[in-house]
Amino acid sequence: MAKVRSASSWDFLLDAPQVHPRARDLFRAVLKELRESGYPVAVVEVYRSPERQRQLYAQGRTDAQLRAKGYSEEEIRQARALGFTAEKKIVTKLMTAGMHGQGRAMDVAFFVNGRRTYDVPSLWWEVYGRIVKKHGLIWGGDWKSFPDRPHCEYRGE
Repeated sequence: MAKVRSASSWDFLLDAPQVHPRARDLFRAVLKELRESGYPVAVVEVYRSPERQRQLYAQGRTDAQLRAKGYSEEEIRQARALGFTAEKKIVTKLMTAGMHGQGRAMDVAFFVNGRRTYDVPSLWWEVYGRIVKKHGLIWGGDWKSFPDRPHCEYRGE
């Protein structure tokens, strides 16, 4: 496995006040177990604002598609300026922040050669999924219509 330089330096995202307290504890337990097993996991996103969700939704969709969904010209311009272009791969089906907006979801990547990446062996994602489920969380990698291996969420209380 790759040497971990600073995967845990992204854990501050769990400290946002919008993160659900029980979800935070479970996310930390998942990260701890993965790291103790030698997997250099890094948090990518936990709480997501409505504005950020709309930017992510803009990625992979044309300006005309976004206008049809109620985006203003300024909103489209800002999303494009931030790199959420139509040429990139769609990363979300949701216009609203869903579980991320409630602080109940976490996305991760792995830290390899000093960089966060999703391009790791499938086994790494499978191990992540098993640990996520062991802690009573939902793993996005199990979703049939839009598998999301980096995603896990807490649906309790």
